[in-house]
Amino acid sequence: MLRALTPYAWAPRATAAARLISTAAPQWAKAMPRRPAPLPEEEFTEAFLCGSGPGGQKINKTSSAVQLKHLPTGIVLKVQATRSRSQNRKIAREMLAERVELLEKGPQSRVAIVGNVKAKRKSSASKKSKRKYKALDDAKAAAIEASKAAEAGDAAERPKCYHTQNSGPHAVAVAYMAALGATNVATPRVKMLKSALKACHRWQAQSQLG
Repeated sequence: MLRALTPYAWAPRATAAARLISTAAPQWAKAMPRRPAPLPEEEFTEAFLCGSGPGGQKINKTSSAVQLKHLPTGIVLKVQATRSRSQNRKIAREMLAERVELLEKGPQSRVAIVGNVKAKRKSSASKKSKRKYKALDDAKAAAIEASKAAEAGDAAERPKCYHTQNSGPHAVAVAYMAALGATNVATPRVKMLKSALKACHRWQAQSQLG
């Protein structure tokens, strides 16, 4: 009954959660300058040209490219951003206004300010990427050094007769004892090999359990 009377009791909580994950720019962020106003039509001439490059017959056989020439400054630009002439006309006028503003205001123009912001962001991203990969390289080098140190400590704990199971003194001892298995020769050499083999087997068993 209470839920029927207050169907939107949960709305403020959902709104608060939505505010927490909002992607809007913060109020303290520096706003970019506005785009310059379009120039008067009498200040420039306009011509339509056939496009070039990829885009099919629509680009190559129709006059969709726009060329503007600003009469007071002599600035000429050609726009072929889309396959639509109307869209290209709009883009060309915006670009011409920005070019003229850049010529008049210099570093204070919108184009210069936006370019500086993009350059700073790119430089910051590049530095961050370098720091990231340097940290990864350092961690990798530290892991390799730790692995080498562990292997060195492990090798120090091995019996002197042990190298590998298929080569080195261990294999020689196994082959020698196999050859003498049918005899009961109790020479100091045989006793030494027997004790060495027992030590190797104990070390192998401890390594497998560990």
